[in-house]
Amino acid sequence: MENVSMEGDFNQTATDGLESILTTTEDPCSSNSSSLPTLCLDIVVDSNFYILHIGAISGLSISTMFSLGVLLNMICLEPEPFWKRKCAERLVVYLAATDLFWSISHEMDHVYMIVCHEFPPDVLCTIAGFLTGHCMVVQCAIVFFTAVNGFLLVVKEKKIPLGRYDYRLFLGAFVVPLNFSVTSLALNVYGEGESW
Repeated sequence: MENVSMEGDFNQTATDGLESILTTTEDPCSSNSSSLPTLCLDIVVDSNFYILHIGAISGLSISTMFSLGVLLNMICLEPEPFWKRKCAERLVVYLAATDLFWSISHEMDHVYMIVCHEFPPDVLCTIAGFLTGHCMVVQCAIVFFTAVNGFLLVVKEKKIPLGRYDYRLFLGAFVVPLNFSVTSLALNVYGEGESW
């Protein structure tokens, strides 16, 4: 009988607490709010804001520079035509391209927030979310293929015969996630306050 009494007290306390949260008039985003934390879309500009965004911009700028350097070296400075190179060298170019697009699209978001001290408008937020999410999934697909290829080559001693048509791998890794990204765009998943 004691357990029932304690359970009843707990349920009543939980219900009273929930009602007080739902009927409160204080701003849940204020620092002295007593209610549970919620998703607050107001940006608080303090030292953590600058540490986060300047750190992100620095890392993404370094990633952009190195990706651009790899692309320039592999495409412009190498004397051998691109399609006559080994598959591993072409995969490096594909990874550098997706990393470059991901870094630029993600960096745009952080630069906007640090310059304007607010979230991007819905259209810019949707574009940045679409590009960031899509490039991230494309890069993961290429890394997945590279891992499977490496496993088959080293452990099973089998080679995946791509020949000079490995661009189809890149197109497949680009188009399949594009379907997912366009569907997410149609379902309004991207944008301010959404998942991206």
